[in-house]
Amino acid sequence: MKIRRIVAGVALGILLAGTTGAVLAGEKKTMKPSQEDVDAMMGQYMKLAQPGEHHAHLARLAGTWDAKATMWQTPEAEPQTSAGVSKNVMALGGRFMQMEYEGEFMGQKFEGIGLLGYDNGKKIHTDVWVDTMGTFIYPSAGNCSEGGKVQEMIGKFEDPLSGDTRSMKSISRIVDDNKYVVTMYTDSPSGGEFKHMEIVYTRKKGA
Repeated sequence: MKIRRIVAGVALGILLAGTTGAVLAGEKKTMKPSQEDVDAMMGQYMKLAQPGEHHAHLARLAGTWDAKATMWQTPEAEPQTSAGVSKNVMALGGRFMQMEYEGEFMGQKFEGIGLLGYDNGKKIHTDVWVDTMGTFIYPSAGNCSEGGKVQEMIGKFEDPLSGDTRSMKSISRIVDDNKYVVTMYTDSPSGGEFKHMEIVYTRKKGA
């Protein structure tokens, strides 16, 4: 099986790197790990690679959703609204949620792609996002609560105009099987944070 050969190669590489480092440090350890060591590590990798409970939580978001977005540029600004559609599918054997968003932003066409996951090794939720409003990749990470219904993610990005590093907090709440809400907070010019955007997702009928 190809995947087992790949994992075995990774496991062997890590073991060799570790034993080589030990030898360079003056420790007397064999340079070649036993087959039992390789099989044990391969088993651990295979176990960590399997989707689990948290991936099942993400799967609840699969489908096609109508999105209504409300955004505030500053705490005092009037809100701007826009609409869009998000197509969410579980990818790579149920390990990641792939999101493709199409809509409008400030009167222009807007597209975005997101990838949500759960890192079994680090035991954290992960997210990466890209869209047509920039050329940078926005990563974030966090945890969930209420049986996976609430997910809080925190990330940082560099403002392309000022060069300042800004933070963004995103809270996703699953209301029921047909609705979830994502609320985003970012740094306020006066300090602290403010509600920057809220997106209400409603499942399309039959999707």
